[in-house]
Amino acid sequence: MNMPTVKENRPRIVPFAAKSRYGLVREDAHLAFWLQSSLKRIYPLSQPEGGESIELLTPRNARLSFQACLKNHRAQHVRVECGVESAGGIEAQVRRVGYVPQGYITHDTAAEELDGVGMVPGFVPDPLYPETKALVRPFVNQPFWITLKVPENAEPGKHELKVRFKCEGLDDEIVLNAVVDVRELVLQPRKRFPVTHWWNPDCIYDWYKLEPFGDECFEMLRVYLKNMVDHGSNVIYVPILNIRREIMKRPPQLLIVKEKEPGRYEFDFGRIRKFVHMCKELGFEYFEWTHFWAYSHFTDKAVSAGTPTRIYTERDGRMELLFPPDLDATGDVFANYMKQFLPAFKQFLIEENIIEQSFFHVCDEPLDVPEAIESYRRARKLLEQIDPSIKVMDAVFSDKYAAPGLTDYPVPQAAGATSYLTKGIPHWVYYCMSPQGPYINRFFDTPLIKVRMQGMIFYKLRTLGFLHWGFNYWYELHDGFDPETQVMIDPFTDGSSGGKAPYGDGFVVYPGPDGPIDSIRWEIFAEALQDYALLQTLGIDPDEEWLQPIRTYGEFPKSEEWLQQAIKKLLS
Repeated sequence: MNMPTVKENRPRIVPFAAKSRYGLVREDAHLAFWLQSSLKRIYPLSQPEGGESIELLTPRNARLSFQACLKNHRAQHVRVECGVESAGGIEAQVRRVGYVPQGYITHDTAAEELDGVGMVPGFVPDPLYPETKALVRPFVNQPFWITLKVPENAEPGKHELKVRFKCEGLDDEIVLNAVVDVRELVLQPRKRFPVTHWWNPDCIYDWYKLEPFGDECFEMLRVYLKNMVDHGSNVIYVPILNIRREIMKRPPQLLIVKEKEPGRYEFDFGRIRKFVHMCKELGFEYFEWTHFWAYSHFTDKAVSAGTPTRIYTERDGRMELLFPPDLDATGDVFANYMKQFLPAFKQFLIEENIIEQSFFHVCDEPLDVPEAIESYRRARKLLEQIDPSIKVMDAVFSDKYAAPGLTDYPVPQAAGATSYLTKGIPHWVYYCMSPQGPYINRFFDTPLIKVRMQGMIFYKLRTLGFLHWGFNYWYELHDGFDPETQVMIDPFTDGSSGGKAPYGDGFVVYPGPDGPIDSIRWEIFAEALQDYALLQTLGIDPDEEWLQPIRTYGEFPKSEEWLQQAIKKLLS
């Protein structure tokens, strides 16, 4: 929702001629205040473009956002506090927008498909700190992010909210008006559209220096996973094993497995059961399980599912690999293991009553070459021989993997999904590191309208689900798989995973003292999923004429005006 109308396209300019503890302020110094749509990033040196008031359109049972901004034209810094006087039972949350460095723009992308041209390299707005006060440096902006929650029982009609700025040295409050036009419609929860974000528990327990999967760790994981649910994710990637190939000292593996004697294994699902119960309580609807085979496309072999996924066991108080790292993917040793593991695993899923809500994988991103397709096919065949009921989904580079005997639910990358659309192949969609150019993504410099449009795109194109790899990847990315690749970055100063990824690709939340700090991109993506729910609530036919400008994951309307008119049409 959150479709703003700025009534007066002019910020409020306030003379600042008052004494403060910093001495007499010059008579010609001043501050500017304005309200701005949430779909425009406010850089430190952006020129004010909003106005003194803004109008927002929304159904009930929804969240929406806008920005309250200050520009300091003074040669001295100024302390400011922002608050919202709410009305109509609408809950308002104020957060300070923080700035993080971006060292380079996303490559292979035209200027019209980028945000921040002329501002990047430089500081970009992204983290949303749970603070209502700020110290605004000379000649720069300070936006505050206002999140509104409109309850299901809100009174339809227009509700006026007062946005108040208090500045040190300025006697009077600055008051701007935000009008929330609440419509009769009650937004219903999104259904039958799975959204998964792969997350890294090891990043969390390493950052906070916690014992892996101990009680304190579970408490912190709960906070992060609740954040995921609150932003529209309804699939949890369960770290029963670990997808990454590098050898780890503290692997994020919930499964406890022991080799009781050569070739005979014992499985303990206790920690997995505890984790599943927590996720059920948090509201996850689906469960996604770790890939059974490791990806191989960063090695010198053009294969996929070339080895089993890394499986760890405890030996002499240390976590070590159960099998050699180069074990044959479909040989007798691993086949024997899977024949014991899969029945025990399936029994666990039955006991927890989640087998029908489960998604399984062979391996991640198999290549589009004959050797890779054949190795993937061998792995899938072994899986079918042991349990033919298991259906698999995988992120894939080619529509060849949609062939019988390979993936049941292919997940093409957004650019490659064009061939799926052309051929009418049902599919999920994902993006990771790419695509660049006109396609959907959510990098630091992806225009926010391209993030917000994704809900309508998924609905119009009848996408079956969405996957993204980077909820909280706070390590450096490495091309190799040596044991020392878990090098923690500071996401507040490095958004590029050690210079190996487009800025913002690896994470959408930052590590705060007591849990995640949201990003602007994460908030807008959550609102995009609300747009999907709005279309679903109203029973909109994806083939309606007004949705036809949405053609692919790269060809779609990219103006806030188009989205504004669409929302008005839906809520009229």
